[in-house]
Amino acid sequence: MSAALVEPSGEKDKVTFGVSSAGQDVLDALMRMRYFKSELGAFQAAASLAMSLDLPAREVNAANGTKWNRGSVNPQMLNFLEWYLETSTPVRHLERLGNVGLAHIADKVATGGYPLSELFQLPSDLEP
Repeated sequence: MSAALVEPSGEKDKVTFGVSSAGQDVLDALMRMRYFKSELGAFQAAASLAMSLDLPAREVNAANGTKWNRGSVNPQMLNFLEWYLETSTPVRHLERLGNVGLAHIADKVATGGYPLSELFQLPSDLEP
């Protein structure tokens, strides 16, 4: 897979990507609660949540700059995004979906303090 993959629209895939300021706050909270071993793991889970809920992916300003490199992402995640979204820009889509997923988590937490199992629609016996 090349870092210079191009969508039919002419859009190139990203080599590095980041998280919005609000998304970083959610990542910090998830890490404090020890739900994930890494921020990138939490970000990938948020992207998966966004896909499962069919949340609209949109461009987000990664206010803190770039945080991760495409080589840090689970390659199976990138392969899945390429296949499922029929895209040649999986990193660009991961960034969009991850930030949208984190925004969804923030909304749920702000409105009711949902436990992780409810946020990700998991069986309750999977709580840490």
